[in-house]
Amino acid sequence: MKPRSLRANLILWFTFIFSLIIVISDTITYNALRRILIAETDTSLLSMATIESVAFKEGNALDIETIDRQADQYPRYIPQFGQVLNARGEVVNQFGLSPTTGAALNPAELAAALGGAVVATDGTVEGQPVRLAAVNSVRDGESYAVVIGT
Repeated sequence: MKPRSLRANLILWFTFIFSLIIVISDTITYNALRRILIAETDTSLLSMATIESVAFKEGNALDIETIDRQADQYPRYIPQFGQVLNARGEVVNQFGLSPTTGAALNPAELAAALGGAVVATDGTVEGQPVRLAAVNSVRDGESYAVVIGT
């Protein structure tokens, strides 16, 4: 077998090095873009959850119309559903989901939201992957979690 020429060796090494550079830069770019998009989505969902929390505290039902009024402000992140959960994890009110859908938050996330923490997490609702945001709302002395998801 004849040894490879210097030209062939250089071509192989340059190809390998440039491929490695492209893979590394694409991975870094992808992860940075993913973090930015998740942060923007979380900000939008938390803003809408806060708006719904205030409306719920004032006695209004959770509804898509309140969020539709905010769509001009957040046009890219219109939520697909919302829920209000009581301290037992029962759905008190919701929109955008079938009536038989259970709580969108797991017990740990629900406890954190009811405790006053802001919850922004990935989840699964009706078999679909979703991004969720939940905030606390107090109505008539009882604590509720207002969940908005997309």
